[in-house]
Amino acid sequence: MLLGTWVLLGIGTSLVNTPSSRLLADASTTANRNLVYTAQFALSHACFLVTYPIAG
Repeated sequence: MLLGTWVLLGIGTSLVNTPSSRLLADASTTANRNLVYTAQFALSHACFLVTYPIAG
């Protein structure tokens, strides 16, 4: 059961991350693309910093 949950969560994460990367690429220009990806990376890791201790 744990393995099945792990697989489903992995599939769900892939389904979310791939479109969000394309959305960021489409919404940015070549000049600001690095800033957009850096901001997304920082925001996602800030969310991890808050939610991981809550989950654990």
